[in-house]
Amino acid sequence: MSDRDSLNALGKFLMENVRDPAIAEFDFLVKSHWSAPNVQRLQRDLAVLTTSQLDVARRAVIRAIDRGLNDFLAKLQEQADFDGDVELRVHAQNAAKLSANLQNELTDDQGWYAKFSKYGPPPEEQ
Repeated sequence: MSDRDSLNALGKFLMENVRDPAIAEFDFLVKSHWSAPNVQRLQRDLAVLTTSQLDVARRAVIRAIDRGLNDFLAKLQEQADFDGDVELRVHAQNAAKLSANLQNELTDDQGWYAKFSKYGPPPEEQ
């Protein structure tokens, strides 16, 4: 398996198991989808927002999620560059050593957002 295949496996995993479910959670909250008591107040608070306000909130949520992914990957890269204690292995390889700049894998022209996230690139990049 090539380095690119391993990197893509990581990207697909992160999009399908971190980014997309987090964005979907916001969308479900806006639609008052959940019946759990611990989210009822939040769903009521979201229900009074205008479409424009919800759009801003959704973009902010996506930005926060994407920033978390970016920072996570940057720290993995830092750990790899300085022989740190934490590494993430994909196909038995240190993921951070497969890329010169791991967090850039998210956003380049053929980045993980575009290739693997059902929500595509962040709204400000579209």
